[in-house]
Amino acid sequence: MTYALSIRSNAGSNRAARSLSRHTHAVHTSVGRLSSGLRVQSSSDDSAALAVAETMRADQAGVRMAIRNATEAVAMLQTAESGLATIGDLKIRMRELAVQAASDGVKDDERALLNTEYQELLEEIERVADVVEYNGQGLLAADGGNAGGVVDADGDAASRFVFQIGFQDSADDQLTVDIKTAVSTNLQGTSIGSRADAQEVIGTIDLVLNGSNGHLSERANIGANLNRLYTAITSLQSQAQNFETAVGNKRDADLGDESLEFNTSQVLQNAGVAMLAQANAQQNVALRLLG
Repeated sequence: MTYALSIRSNAGSNRAARSLSRHTHAVHTSVGRLSSGLRVQSSSDDSAALAVAETMRADQAGVRMAIRNATEAVAMLQTAESGLATIGDLKIRMRELAVQAASDGVKDDERALLNTEYQELLEEIERVADVVEYNGQGLLAADGGNAGGVVDADGDAASRFVFQIGFQDSADDQLTVDIKTAVSTNLQGTSIGSRADAQEVIGTIDLVLNGSNGHLSERANIGANLNRLYTAITSLQSQAQNFETAVGNKRDADLGDESLEFNTSQVLQNAGVAMLAQANAQQNVALRLLG
């Protein structure tokens, strides 16, 4: 193939300009990847990788929020357990008063004084149950929980709380906790005003504390759910780390490869600039024939 000298068209210049444009684009792409640290910045880079990475990023954000939810659930249950611990101390004191009043070593007027403290402690139990709350939600009151109070599997009144501790919409990603609110139902109306009443109260408080659905059982229930939350948080933290690694594998740039690509493209860009200048000079060569 022969090439004629011409001042109207310059095939060499066109080829050089096209090559220069391609290498300049490669340089700009490498600069963008090196400056951002991302290999996939848009769908034009790798649409499949971008789709997978964005899905993983959404899951990763969900996992992080689930960790926060689980952490708040821990704080909420710890608050409830603290309230139950206080109520437990009050019940133990009430039992102590009942034991004292059940003895004939105490006169009736002294027993009446003991009963006064007993009744005050009973009211204090109700007060504590009403004021224990977290973020404006009652934890031990009869109308606590999102459901406004429910009846649990044992037929007892409870405050129900549902915690989203996963990043998907499934029952396995939620934890439902029922906190019994009948903290003093069996003690309402009781008295230690007489020796017989005091003796009966001893057994009643023992049942309230140690019964199958009693006070200590409820504290154990909260403790078990706290342990589940601790395990969930550990698992979620591991998931968050795995998602971060997976997203990085899909999107992150390999700086070694990108640096090599950048240097190569830059050298070719400089060569393209030089050759474009040389190709443009060919028209001047043709003009010399007219001189």
